[in-house]
Parts: sequence; C-alpha cells; structure tokens
Amino acid sequence: MRTTRAALAALATTSLIFGGSLAAPAFATTPTGPDVKPSSGTKDNPTCGDFTSGALEEKIDRAPQVGDEAGPVTITKVTGNTFDFVSDLPVLVIVVKGGTQSAFNVYNYTTLKGTFGDDGLTTSTGQEISHVSFCYLPFKPTGELTVSKTAVATYDRKVSWALTKDVLTAGSEAGQADVTYSGTPGQSFTSTWNVQATKADSGPRDHLITGKITVTNGTNMQATVNVADTLDDGSRVDLDCDPGTEGAQVTLTLAAGAGVDCLYRAAPGGTSATLNTATVTTVETVPAGHVGFIGFGENEDGVKTTTAAVEFTENLDGSDSALLRDDLLSYSETIGNSAAIVESRTDTCPTERSAYDAFRKFTTTVENTAVLTPTGGTALHGSASVTLNCEYPATWKGETATGRGTAYPGSGNWFMYSSYSALSNGTGVDLVAGQHFDAGQVTASRGLASNSTSLTIVLDKGYRFAGVLENVKVQPLSTVPTKEVKVGSFSVKRTATGDSITISGLANTANYGIHVDVERQVD
Repeated sequence: MRTTRAALAALATTSLIFGGSLAAPAFATTPTGPDVKPSSGTKDNPTCGDFTSGALEEKIDRAPQVGDEAGPVTITKVTGNTFDFVSDLPVLVIVVKGGTQSAFNVYNYTTLKGTFGDDGLTTSTGQEISHVSFCYLPFKPTGELTVSKTAVATYDRKVSWALTKDVLTAGSEAGQADVTYSGTPGQSFTSTWNVQATKADSGPRDHLITGKITVTNGTNMQATVNVADTLDDGSRVDLDCDPGTEGAQVTLTLAAGAGVDCLYRAAPGGTSATLNTATVTTVETVPAGHVGFIGFGENEDGVKTTTAAVEFTENLDGSDSALLRDDLLSYSETIGNSAAIVESRTDTCPTERSAYDAFRKFTTTVENTAVLTPTGGTALHGSASVTLNCEYPATWKGETATGRGTAYPGSGNWFMYSSYSALSNGTGVDLVAGQHFDAGQVTASRGLASNSTSLTIVLDKGYRFAGVLENVKVQPLSTVPTKEVKVGSFSVKRTATGDSITISGLANTANYGIHVDVERQVD
C-alpha cells in the first residue's frame, strides 16, 4: 500500500536506517532552486548503489512529466529541462541523466538526512533529461492492530397500537382521509367521522442480537482489513462497517491511528446461540519501499479473533394501555383494548351573499386529528378533513367593447378606432366595454419584413366573450376615417372563447376598427 502525505508527520520521527531522527522536510514553500549543490560526472548507467547504501531505487526512464510517480516520489512541476518533486519518504540521492558523453548530475541529500521535496533539478549540461533515478529510504511500520467486540441479545413481547381516521360520505362504503363537497347556497352534506384504535399483542417474538466490532489501527501507516462475524448456532449475521455506503461493507482501509465500529445484526429463531465470534484479517502486505509487518502484535499470520458471550434478556416493547383523544368529537378515554368512535356531522353552504367573497366563493375546511398515545410511548396521529366549497350564482351583463383610440368623426356614439402605433407600443390599448369599463388589453405586432399584422385581445378577470357567433370583428383602415365605419361592414369576423384570441393575416394599415361582444360579471 502507498503511504500518503498525511503520514509525513509520523515519518518525521521515524528512525532511519543510517541512524538519528529525520529532520524537517527540506523542500521550501517558495521555489528557491536545489537545496544541495549537485556534483556531475559521466557514466553510462549510474545507480543508487554508486552513491549510497541501504536505499531503494525507482526510475523515470525518460524526461519527467507533471504527475509522474516513481515509488514515493511525484513530479509536481516541469519547466524546460528542470523539474520539481515531492516525496512521501525521505529521498537520499537523485541522479539526473542527460546530455552527451553519458553526463549526469547527482543531488546528494544524505547530510540533510534526506528530503521530502526540492525544485529546479536538471542535467549537468542543461540538455534534455533522458532519465532520473530516485534513491529513498524504506519505511518500517510500528504499532499493531487491535480488535474488540460487544453483543446484546434480546427477545420481545411486542404490543403495538394502530390508529385510523376517515370520513364516510352518504351512499359510500369506503371511508376517505379527505372529503370535498361542492355546493350552492343552502345545500347540506352529511359526513360520518370514524376513529379506530387497534391493539395487537404479538407474544414472545423478534429474537435479536446486535453489537459492534471495533477495529483500531495503532500502526504508523494505513492498513486494509477484512471483517467477519459468526454465531455458534449458525444463524446469519448481517455486518456493515460503513452504513453510509450502499451494500454491506466488510473490507476497509484505516489510516494510521484511525479506528472504525462495524455494526452487526442477527435474527435467530430462538435462544440457542451462546457465543459470537469476530475475525479480522489483514488484506494487504507491506508494499515495496517498506519493511516489517502490519498485524496484531505477535500474531504474524495477520488474523485476529475475539469473542463475546450471548445472553438473552426479555424486552417488553410497547404498552398495554393508551389514551385515545379526539377533541372535535369530544372524546378522551384511557383504553386497554381496541376501540372505535363513530359520529355524524352536517355542513351547510351559507345562504347569505355576505358570506361569499368578491368572486362569489365560500370555502371552509373542518380538520380533525385523533391522537392515540400508548402509555410511555410515542403518540400516533390520525387525521381527516371535510372541505366545503360553495359558489354563489354569478350575474353577467352583456356589453359592447372597442379598442381605445380616436372617436369616429360625426358619429353619435362612443365607438373608436385604434392606431397601429398605439397597439404595437408594447402595452397596447385598453379594451373599453360599455364606454366606462376596462375589459382587457389589445396589442398588435408585425414581424420583420412582414406583409401582415397580428392582433391579440386578452380579457381581464370578470369578463368573458359573449356566447354568440362572430363576437369579434376587426376592420383594417387604410385611411383616417372621416365618418363612422359601421360594425356591420367590418371585413374580419371571428368567434372567440376563453379569455383571449389572436387574429393573424390582417392587412398592414395605420389604423384598425375593433369591435368585441363581451359579458361583464356584475355579481
């Protein structure tokens, strides 16, 4: 396994093979050039053994690139024929080969007791690098892995309570959680409210064994282990060392000094299990560049077992009594068995117009929540509601509407024609109904290089198109009117529904006569 840079603090106090303690890393925060002066030479294939003893060697057999790794070393920067690096383990010697006549540079850090990084390394000639050898110290693990476990065994007599609440409407057989009635003034609706509290006693059941296995990495480097757990009666054990990850996680990697609690659960059919055994096995060996053994003290085979006795205790889950309360139905009693509350209520739409809003709507909701609280337990809630939606009949008045603009000359009425410039200004013009009411908005548009005009009429709330044919009439006016243009002569006629209409393909003119038959809600 590869020791990460998080292990540098541990490495700083590790005894090195050539004696003494490791000094602080020599690599500066701001690049300053090599920390040691290189010596140069010529040789076809120099190796670490030519310059130091007891070191391991890793080679990059070409010019280094950012991200290259060689054992514990990572290349962090390359500029021309120079490079920077960092290392997880102390580097004693670096041989940079390149140029002609087998020339090389040797960077020797033994007087610094090794380095964890340096910058600006290059060949003796400044020519392209052909390969680099890194000579570094092996790392010896210390400490050991430890394992402990717990076991808790129970069986239950479980008493459970359930609560339902619904509303039964007239003529129906099944209750509903939420009922909605729609009606008119004076109309009544009768509902039957039902509350049902149900008690269930299971008797002895639900044998359960739970616990945790604690694995602690007391070594000075990361360790990967596999965890297993068994019961002596052969019952299945579900084990997971990482509940936050999908699936059962039983193989895990622990950083130096870290620990983990693996949770397990078993549901045996009885009480025959008496012993629970956990087995932890190391998965990885010490990688290249490290010496020694990661394990459990003197247990050199990398396997550790630990046990816990299984002793069952009885657990009463639940309560034999509960408080049933329903404030709407004026009920509050402590019960020891299943119980039901049934009551009918009638709701009526109001007859007074003053009870309705400006849109002739009246809405009221009766919400009812029953609460069942087992003694010493958590309250259960059952809710139902009845909503009454009432609508007062509307009164509509027919109106004639026209686009706001200029009155026709010499006419005896208030009808107007609208200019395209006003219709197309972004907001359009008002649709005036009955001379005094703003019934909506009229807008017009023409696309680039378009030879036609589109006209859109949108009605305001409280207005609708009259239920007659050809309730929208439009007349493109090629000249400014000198007298009233009669609606009967309008050339474009449409029948609109809903609250809007768009008429396309109109002739491009400076003015338009617009006539709309609408209805205005007066109550």
